[in-house]
Amino acid sequence: MKNKNRLFIVGLVLAILIPAGWLALRALQERNSRLAAAELQSEVLTRGDLNVTAQADGVLQANQSAQLLWKTSGTVAQVNVRPGDRVTAGEALANLEHTSLPQSVILARADLISAQRDLDGLLNSQTRRAEALKAVEDAQQALEDARDNDSAQAQALEAVAQAQKAVKDAELNLAIVTKRPSQQVIDQAYANLVLAENVLEQTRQQHDKIQRQLNKPERNYQFFESKSLYRKILEPLDLKLATDQRAYEQALEKYNQLLEPVDPVNRMVAEGNLALAQAKLAQAERDWERIKDGPSQAEIAVLEAQLVDAQREWERWKGGVDPAEITAAKARLAAAQAALEEDHLRAPFDGVVTEVLIHAGDRVTSDTPALRIDDLSTLSVNVQVSEIDINQIRKGQAAVLKFDAAPGVEYHGRVTQLPLVGEEAGGSVNFNVKVEILDADEKIKPGMTSTAGIIVSSLKDVLLVPNRAIHYLDARPFLYVQRGRQITPIEVELGASSDTDTQLLGGDLQPGERVLVDLPEDFNPRAFNR
Repeated sequence: MKNKNRLFIVGLVLAILIPAGWLALRALQERNSRLAAAELQSEVLTRGDLNVTAQADGVLQANQSAQLLWKTSGTVAQVNVRPGDRVTAGEALANLEHTSLPQSVILARADLISAQRDLDGLLNSQTRRAEALKAVEDAQQALEDARDNDSAQAQALEAVAQAQKAVKDAELNLAIVTKRPSQQVIDQAYANLVLAENVLEQTRQQHDKIQRQLNKPERNYQFFESKSLYRKILEPLDLKLATDQRAYEQALEKYNQLLEPVDPVNRMVAEGNLALAQAKLAQAERDWERIKDGPSQAEIAVLEAQLVDAQREWERWKGGVDPAEITAAKARLAAAQAALEEDHLRAPFDGVVTEVLIHAGDRVTSDTPALRIDDLSTLSVNVQVSEIDINQIRKGQAAVLKFDAAPGVEYHGRVTQLPLVGEEAGGSVNFNVKVEILDADEKIKPGMTSTAGIIVSSLKDVLLVPNRAIHYLDARPFLYVQRGRQITPIEVELGASSDTDTQLLGGDLQPGERVLVDLPEDFNPRAFNR
């Protein structure tokens, strides 16, 4: 009897505890599900524009960079720049002590003088060759002229005639310059001046009279109906007044010229021209006297001898100088000039000194690094584009760049250079594409790494899904969609992508629905659905 009672009591307790425990467990599961669901992140599907990009990484670099090395040994005498200084092409940046230079550099100055002298001698030989050829031509012409006496006589007579005419012209010019006008001419010029002055005065009086009438009040017009009539009369008077004024000025100028004394400078010039013309006439007459009877045998013999001498000189120089000798001489001169520059460092282009590795007093040798110069006027990133994307890249395409050193900041650029060949590395082929930055600032510096998204195409008004929401099962993409309290996986069809979003081409989804993002790998929607 007691055993039956115990069994009854135990059964009763179990009947009470088991349903209560199940209810408590269910409540706990629902609470955990609600808490977990509250921690899930989601985003709303929207329509918008999508820039399709090709992603690539690269390193920021300056437009030009140069590491300057010493080309000889010595002691640094002076460093003229500091990091951050702007320099121009050809500017002297540093130099070595002359007394510390190797003997070869010191002797380069003597080599320079010798090389310049040798080159001048070779180049001058070309001039001598041309002069020798001209001497032959002149000697041949002189001999031909001597043998052709009729032509020479005609030329001599023509020269005499021209010289005589030049003398007459010079005499006439001297007479004009020195001759004083007669009193009759002066009196006539004065009479013309007085007449021109009287005419001008009469015209001015008529003009002033009409002008006064125009200035009177309209009620005083007695003979004209309107001011327009006075203006019609005044217009020709304006022109006549200007003409008479010019006539008077010309008459006055001519009268004053007649009264002026003879200019001594003009007299001296005229006399000098006459003396020169007379000297040329005398020379022309002497030449005529010399050849009017024809050249003598002795004169012919002299001309023939001069021709022979000219031909002999031509034979000496006609071969000229071997061009290789001139090339070698120029190379020797350039080498000497370069040796003299080895004690200086000069800027190869306009830029900024970004590194100084030397100080005054340092002992350096050939190839010792000294300075670095960068042209920071433009900055660019050489990005490594994969062979899959390279055929989509074109010059001028826009790009968005991000730097780890400038988080949260986007820079803009454009493609400026495409390679012709790729480079193999690690079993893959990449192409070095240059992207110039258009809005660089002080936050980014050469040497920093960057990620560039080159915009290869743009899509307008498409349904977009965040890349963080896309999952794959057996290579098929799907999204987790939150509809009410239910989370449902939906298979979708995807299109083009950017680094943040992807075009949604198909799937049971509409704009405004929420999709889950940033889910863990082991996410199980059954734990959240009732």
